[in-house]
Amino acid sequence: MLSNLITYKKTLNNIVHYIAVKDNYVVASIELESTSSGNLWVRHSVSDVSHSGYGLAMYKLAMSDNYPFGIMPSRECTSGFAVSLWDKILCDEEIRKTPITDQLTYVNEFDEWFDELLAVNPLLSEHDILGLELDFSFLDAVKNNKLVPHPYNHSYTMPNKGGSANIITAKPEHNALFEDAVSLFYSRYEKLDF
Repeated sequence: MLSNLITYKKTLNNIVHYIAVKDNYVVASIELESTSSGNLWVRHSVSDVSHSGYGLAMYKLAMSDNYPFGIMPSRECTSGFAVSLWDKILCDEEIRKTPITDQLTYVNEFDEWFDELLAVNPLLSEHDILGLELDFSFLDAVKNNKLVPHPYNHSYTMPNKGGSANIITAKPEHNALFEDAVSLFYSRYEKLDF
């Protein structure tokens, strides 16, 4: 999907930003922030045209470039556009899904929401789930297949198949393109459905 585009990568401290460019115009962007475990969560993601396939392609590019570390959704807010994208990622058999069951990683990077857990565990009550989370037996329940974690409480990985070779490390002369990517995100942000 990105083969007809130029992809750039810019890293600044714990932020990694990828953009896809066609004819000097940014068509897609994904900005990630690294976590204490080495995984990355999605800070911003945007495509200039919805349903173009660029969004999913950018996520896969980021997954393969950062393998063996995974990427994760933002736990603060996920737009309606991103929900459908994460549904595609969840159904994609090429992408590995790993539930978070390590207590330190869970505490530092994840937060289960009752309504989400109830949605994927309809036989459990809110009281049951609260009891599991109080002493972190939630994580054991996930390990023992007694509780299904919400899809957002996974890391998603994809082995690198050589796609990183096509990513150009950004130079100062590419800064304007990254600024355009940020502007594209914020112009679409006003229209997002949270």
